[in-house]
Amino acid sequence: MRLCDLLEIRARARLRACARIYYDISGTGIHGRGHGHRITVLYNFGGDMQLNVFKRTLSTKGEVNRIRREGNIPAILYVKGKETQPLFVRAVDLETILRTIPTGRLSTTVFSLADEQGKQRKAILKEIQYEPTSYRVRHLDFEELFDHLEVNVKVPIEMVGTVDCIGVKLGGILRQIIRFLRVRCLPKDIPEVLRIDVKNLGQNESKRLGDLEIPQTVRPLTDLKEVAVLIAKR
Repeated sequence: MRLCDLLEIRARARLRACARIYYDISGTGIHGRGHGHRITVLYNFGGDMQLNVFKRTLSTKGEVNRIRREGNIPAILYVKGKETQPLFVRAVDLETILRTIPTGRLSTTVFSLADEQGKQRKAILKEIQYEPTSYRVRHLDFEELFDHLEVNVKVPIEMVGTVDCIGVKLGGILRQIIRFLRVRCLPKDIPEVLRIDVKNLGQNESKRLGDLEIPQTVRPLTDLKEVAVLIAKR
């Protein structure tokens, strides 16, 4: 399990304080389209995650520390063509939401941010800053979504059929080489997750990103020749 995955899991259970570590949700990944083995695409058709946000007028260290002492989390909202907007959210609200999101899917979760005036804006979470010892969320970076503007998103890959995998039953080791794929699309087309069926994968066989069947509305950003999963010898 990668460090970023472990941090996300532990951060769901604990929120306390120490030094700093970053998890870039929008980080580099790979995506593709092609033929052969099918990789299922699930879309985020469910309702947006509702989260209350509050404006903050100062971005000084003292103000940020005060926000954290009061049980809140500093955040910023990036808006295309406008200045960054400093905000904060209640830690208890975020913790409640994290409990409902499946592990690894935070990067494709769409939030509905509601301010004190009741105005709601759709956004995705681009970066989380964690505390490495307590795994408390220290800072959040959001990016506002607009229906007509494409956005870069890192989509998780999940394997299915691992229990019945032929190659594993014959003594091989199933290895997932790529766990996230970076894509560009409109907000309505954001995939929630990509699932790879590895049930019929034999020894020394692999599935490449070029085997993905991706709709034309979702654009790959990287090389399609990379191996996504393989069965290795022990």
